[in-house]
Amino acid sequence: MSTVRRVAGNLFSLFSGEVVSSALAFVITIVLARRLSDEGFGRLAFVQATMVYFILAVDLGLSTFGIREIARKPEHLPIISGQIISLRLLMAGIVAIPLAIGVIFWPMPQEMRWLFGGSLLGLFAHALNPEFIFQGAERMAGVSAWRILVHLFYLLLIFFLVFDRGQLWIITLLRASAEAFTLLLILVWAKSSSGFRLNLSWNPTLWRSYLRESLIMAASVVAIKLYYTFDTLMLGIMDRPETVGWYQAGYKIILLFIGLAGIVQMAFGPVFSRSSKSESLESSVKMFATVLYLAAILSTSFLVFLKTEIIQILFGSMYTGSVQCLALLAISMFFVFISTIFMAPLLFIGRQKDYLAIVMSGAILNIILNLLLIPKYSYNGAAVATIVSNFGMMLLSMRQYYSITVQFHTISYVSKWIIVFLLINLLIYWLLGSGVGPLAAALLLTFGIYSVFNYEYIRKIFGELRRIASYFSEKRTCQK
Repeated sequence: MSTVRRVAGNLFSLFSGEVVSSALAFVITIVLARRLSDEGFGRLAFVQATMVYFILAVDLGLSTFGIREIARKPEHLPIISGQIISLRLLMAGIVAIPLAIGVIFWPMPQEMRWLFGGSLLGLFAHALNPEFIFQGAERMAGVSAWRILVHLFYLLLIFFLVFDRGQLWIITLLRASAEAFTLLLILVWAKSSSGFRLNLSWNPTLWRSYLRESLIMAASVVAIKLYYTFDTLMLGIMDRPETVGWYQAGYKIILLFIGLAGIVQMAFGPVFSRSSKSESLESSVKMFATVLYLAAILSTSFLVFLKTEIIQILFGSMYTGSVQCLALLAISMFFVFISTIFMAPLLFIGRQKDYLAIVMSGAILNIILNLLLIPKYSYNGAAVATIVSNFGMMLLSMRQYYSITVQFHTISYVSKWIIVFLLINLLIYWLLGSGVGPLAAALLLTFGIYSVFNYEYIRKIFGELRRIASYFSEKRTCQK
């Protein structure tokens, strides 16, 4: 199977499932934001931002390591998956002990104690999360099934058990319950359909070899999570819960779209793992860059030009303070998409240290800027800090990618179209303002110019996609 066909098949499975799971996740966000009020929603966001670091301590970079190793050695899937989940369960138990002590003895409101307690149970649910197995084996339908079921059960529990601010305390318990029930269904399905059984085992010698590489990946993930959560933590400490709620309203929307970059990365990850020469890597990265660039311009323009309508429709007048923040975060999101083009390959070709250096630099810059800007400009200052940090990471990722491949073609290709997109959108926004009409004009002009200058490349990709569609159509016909 060609690289394009393999990637397209993965993307089809991921996108078809992600459309449903993302829609469910976003409905959950809207329901919680409206029923808990901005103050309650802000408190929940603060707990979630805090728990990210405990979850990272449970994972230790093993998920990313597992994806890479299973993609390289699929015949060892049962051993790799069993050992990784066993090690993560051990870490969950170790992390849970000091967390439980803190929840019991640290002075805090009773509802916050319940929120942290439910999150503690969620550590074990994360340890058992099987997504890395499906990703490494390129069975992306399994990833989609996991996410859809978790969000579906979580939404149902929220819908029937959470009605107002008074039920804030139960939210994290409901999430842990949804994950536990989904895991049970997935394990039963895997055993009945393929005979797969999760075999937990104790092998410290093998774990040490895993951790030598995974801890570098873990450090990168810590830096990324710090990057995405430090602003929320600082707002929670320096400002009111309502302000955290406004900021998170905008951020939740942004994360929904950033998830698109994650999906594309999942589809290309195994391809990057198998790319040993710079020429084959460059070819794969250019295809990766095309998909991400088109997704970036569509997502960013949509959020910038329709920011007011999006906030009003989704969250209501209580969250009007999120409007300007959403536009700023949308710009920062654009640079996240572009950075991913050059950073994702580093993880999958064994350049974890280079990846770590980039994200650590971005995280340090982000922390410094947040400390400087949040006290004066509150949540809008946090958004500006994110823009500057993401732009810096984009430049560093381009530089590091060039040092590996010694090829400038993809970097030049991406840089040129970044400038075109920014100039067109800034000009239309300055002349026409926001709204549906300016959005349509910006997208038509950007896509039109891009298509004219990349006609042959686009035609080649769409030709391959048509062959893939024909292949799957014929396969379904034969099965019938």
